[in-house]
Amino acid sequence: MTPTMAYPPVPIGHFDLKASEAAQLAILRRFPIKRLLDRVLDVLSKEVFETTANTMLFNMTGQPAASLPLCWNEAGLPIGIQFAARFGDEAALFRLAGQLEQARPWFDKRPPPIVT
Repeated sequence: MTPTMAYPPVPIGHFDLKASEAAQLAILRRFPIKRLLDRVLDVLSKEVFETTANTMLFNMTGQPAASLPLCWNEAGLPIGIQFAARFGDEAALFRLAGQLEQARPWFDKRPPPIVT
């Protein structure tokens, strides 16, 4: 059991590329300089990987894991708790998720509207 993310939830679009970053990548695609492209991707992905470090291990190894919205912050956004199971034991996660949803339902929870 781990927190799903290392930080509280961020607004939708938070990790989207800025226009300048998208332009840099477009240029690099035309002139694929591997060292430069690796460096740019490293910088652009740092925050995403830091924020999702807890899920990365299971994504990389293929070990079954599930994130369940069991808590909510003051802004009404879900705070996920991630559960992992033994390799090949996805059924245990489904059973656990069903039991937790019965004990602490989230089916009717909705995040607050996005204000732009």
